[in-house]
Amino acid sequence: MNDGKSELTKFIILKRFHKDLATVKAHNWKFFFDLYHNCFHGCSYCLYGSSESLGKEVQTIAGINVNRLILELDSMSTLGITYLGATSDIYQPIEKRTGFTRSIIEVFLKKELPLVLATKSSLILRDVDILSSLARKGLVEVSITMTTLDDKLARVLEPNAPLPKERLTTARKLTEEGIPVSFHVAPLIPGYFTDKMCQEFILALRETGSDGMYACILGIRKSYRDLLIGQVRKIYPILANYLSAIYQEGKEVSNALAPFTEIVAKEMLRFSILCKKYNFGFYCEHIPAFDTSGRSNGIFRFKLPTTGDMFRYFVDQKINEIGLNDLQKYLSNFSAVDEDYRNLVTKLWKDGILFQDTNFMPLNDGLSTRYILKENIDLKIEEVMTCD
Repeated sequence: MNDGKSELTKFIILKRFHKDLATVKAHNWKFFFDLYHNCFHGCSYCLYGSSESLGKEVQTIAGINVNRLILELDSMSTLGITYLGATSDIYQPIEKRTGFTRSIIEVFLKKELPLVLATKSSLILRDVDILSSLARKGLVEVSITMTTLDDKLARVLEPNAPLPKERLTTARKLTEEGIPVSFHVAPLIPGYFTDKMCQEFILALRETGSDGMYACILGIRKSYRDLLIGQVRKIYPILANYLSAIYQEGKEVSNALAPFTEIVAKEMLRFSILCKKYNFGFYCEHIPAFDTSGRSNGIFRFKLPTTGDMFRYFVDQKINEIGLNDLQKYLSNFSAVDEDYRNLVTKLWKDGILFQDTNFMPLNDGLSTRYILKENIDLKIEEVMTCD
């Protein structure tokens, strides 16, 4: 039952994903939450850890329990996709003992609610029975994080995580059971992939039977910049020099150092082109116009539309000029859209930034903002998307 209180504030466990332009660009999820505090993987590029906590002291998050989750899920005014594992892997080694993640996904199966699970761990295969049941109802996708196919680099950057070849095997076993899988290429390390490596990487992901990949550029906190680049230097000294040059202090956005627009665009465009060539879905968390396709089946029946979804719809409909009424009519097609999301999207519209990094440009006529389709993309991408 909806008590009239905003879903942005009334939940303790469930957190709203969309809060700004970067998150509206990035994903279709409505809610997210973590189950564990800290992470055993010890990834040196992690935006959410610290040098003191990486790979240590993993604990379940206080206040999250099945009964409280059921209460919050029952009070949702509109359905939407929930994302598990935004900042810490939900299949930590202690999950073998606690079974905490399994108890949570059992709730989603019982409630028949859509769920995305993010992990690097093969422990997820333990829960194939639940995931298969969710998959038969079109209510699940597993998102597996991959940064490289190189076991040596992976071991340096992600010392306690399963090797890339193990993650590919996990993905293959999941898809063989009919469980949808996507890969989260996060972070995508600028300057790392040659054209040949990029091709091999895409084909390796595609051959698991997965649906596509999401890509997010590397963001680095100042606190561990030198440590991370030092780790890369052990394997690729030339790449380390490049990273040192492009991740300069002073270029700080979303609390993280980020490369400049042209570097992000170059890396993302190459992946977009090759994914399209090999018929593999590509979803760019920064530049909506680089997405190769939209998603509407399975859990994406319950999605909140991203900027990319909006952009593709109006282009496909051959609508060259968009008014706010056009946008509102489009949003009404999605059952997950509620007042909070509509208000956020409307604000971004009125600020003239909703279609940033697409071919739609704002035209302020003094009365209202309209967007006009142009031939070129006016790239302004700078942010590193984070959930914190």
